[in-house]
Parts: sequence; C-alpha cells; structure tokens
Amino acid sequence: MAKGRDDLLRQAATKNKPKKIRNIINAYWRFSRFMFDAPALFAVGVVSGGKGFSKKLFEAEVIPSDIRGDTDLDITVGLALKGFILKGHELGLGTCVLTGPLTFLTCPETFMGVEGICVKCFVSAGFPDENPEPVERKPFEALYLEI
Repeated sequence: MAKGRDDLLRQAATKNKPKKIRNIINAYWRFSRFMFDAPALFAVGVVSGGKGFSKKLFEAEVIPSDIRGDTDLDITVGLALKGFILKGHELGLGTCVLTGPLTFLTCPETFMGVEGICVKCFVSAGFPDENPEPVERKPFEALYLEI
C-alpha cells in the first residue's frame, strides 16, 4: 500500500495537481492504515468473470449490452456483508468495510495468492475500544411531510 500511495503522490506532483489532491491521497492513506492493526482482516470478493442476470442476457443476445455490468455482483457482496456485520455486532464485534485501500493496491489478489477472485473490499473486525450510546433517532413525523 505504501508503494501505491507514493505512486499516486508522484503522479499528482508530475501532473501539477493542486495540493488538495495530495492531501486527499494522504488522508485516505491514514484512514486505511488502521486495518493492519485489526485483530482480523477479511478480503471480500467475487469470482472473476462472474455473470449476473444482465450479463447472461447479453451473452444470449437478448439485450444489446450488459447494462448492469458488475452492479449485480456488487449488490450481492453488499447484502452478504450486511449479514456478516450484523452477526458480528450480535457477537460484540466491531467491523469496518474498507474500499479505499484498493486504490493503493494495484492487484491485491496477486500478493494474497488467490486466483479467479476479484477483491471488492476489505473488512476489519475486532472488539471495539469504546461502546458509545446509540444516536437518538428522529421520530418519523419529523422526517415525513405529506403535501
């Protein structure tokens, strides 16, 4: 990840991008570093070349293009993660889904030694250092207005 960050900073500097872009790169780098301190780190992905409904219809020449692309697979990963995170919470674990590190890593599948998988995100998990009170929710009436 450090090499990826350095490459991005070098690119930003050679293309005379504003300091704001370099600050964004460094901020995401700092936000991503904590994943290496987590007791457990999971890489979450899908089978490369997996076919969603849209792709199957496109390949069968029923529709003119694969209009959904990877969207169906991304939604499936998100729904699976929801169950994973909720179960972790039930067991007292804290989790964090991270996609930022993928910007710094050119091909995480290679260095992890997995083939045929496209990593979509990382999930850090562990027992939280703090347990803040839940935020008080606004009542439905405060959010809904019928005109």
